[in-house]
Amino acid sequence: MRLYALARAALTLPAADILADLCRFDPARRWVLEGRSPQIGAGAVFAGAGGSRDLRIVLQRLDALAVGPADPDVLNRCWWLEDGAVLVARHRLHYRLSLPDADESWLTATEAARLLTRVMAGLACDPALTAVWNDTARVLFAAEHMHGFARRAAGGDVPLQLWLGLTYGLDKPGLVSVSTSGLADFMGFEVELWDAPWSVEAAGEKVTSLLRYLLRHGPVLGDAIGSGGGPGRVHYRFGYSRLARPQPVQAMFLEVAAPSVPVAGRIGESRSRERPRSGRRPGREP
Repeated sequence: MRLYALARAALTLPAADILADLCRFDPARRWVLEGRSPQIGAGAVFAGAGGSRDLRIVLQRLDALAVGPADPDVLNRCWWLEDGAVLVARHRLHYRLSLPDADESWLTATEAARLLTRVMAGLACDPALTAVWNDTARVLFAAEHMHGFARRAAGGDVPLQLWLGLTYGLDKPGLVSVSTSGLADFMGFEVELWDAPWSVEAAGEKVTSLLRYLLRHGPVLGDAIGSGGGPGRVHYRFGYSRLARPQPVQAMFLEVAAPSVPVAGRIGESRSRERPRSGRRPGREP
């Protein structure tokens, strides 16, 4: 799990402020900085001892990004940026913020996302930081967005817009498709809705509601989207993603089906508590 900081000049590390924030935000651990330096060269490590397990947050300067945020598709999807291309063009240096010691459980992943959000918000106080890039979700934000995300993290939520990407498709008249990117880091699967007879707004609301539920409660399929009868009821099944992704991944397919159609489960029924066999252990806000 990681975020990238794009900067126009070398960042100065506000170590004392970040440590104080981590200790307030995560009082179960004792957070210290290993190898202090006013500027981040070879790297800096925030180590937290205690809690359910020890954690290390690593901040490191990079020569280049493997996958950059200048892709026109990325910039088009980041509607919250007035001019994303200009924002990307301003940066000269790259920093990676990661939590490499986290295991693959939902609980640790959500905790890691909240911790990394808080640390990146501390770095964003430096005016040299121009943007924050999530290469898994393929989303880009201006530095000033991080403070709102940090408030959500402090309130106990994973900031969906920072950690999960939503892609909309309108390939068939009157039908909308929605797919996620980044959810597999938390759940071991992505969510895909294909050819739903809804508006873009309704489809986005359905998927976002499910994502918010999953991140709060884990991969337990209960009253995530809501119940109710009729042919518009949302069902789910699991399979492999239909999209061209960097690597094969399982997907939770949401389907609008009549109640008589056999399905694997129905969102809104707590009896369906199975999850895909992804190998992960149980445990956007636009």
